[in-house]
Amino acid sequence: MDVIHEDALLQPHSLDVVLAHDIYLRKYSTEELKELIELVYQHDILRYGADSPLYYSMKYTSWFLIGRILRQAAYEPFMEVLKKDEFMQLFIERGDINIGLVVGLPYPIYETLDSFAKQFLNE
Repeated sequence: MDVIHEDALLQPHSLDVVLAHDIYLRKYSTEELKELIELVYQHDILRYGADSPLYYSMKYTSWFLIGRILRQAAYEPFMEVLKKDEFMQLFIERGDINIGLVVGLPYPIYETLDSFAKQFLNE
């Protein structure tokens, strides 16, 4: 699928949401889950450019997918945060970045997921 095709019947962001379902993610090995995270990063660069901010408006689907991948991999550092952080739990379950968000605050969820994703890739 062309990740930046604007006239597509299915928007590229929809693919992120579809892939985030457990029924698909559980079919992948840990190494394949890592490859999928790398593809998410590559597609984001194609969609938005290398210098786009982590919190760019449509990237929440990418972060939803990355969070679901980390959960599927049972990546221990992430699982510890997931147990304690109610906002992260809601985001990973529902994909809605606005749940419980105080207007005007930065989106620390992006930095958290980015940090864990990069750690996971380097292990």
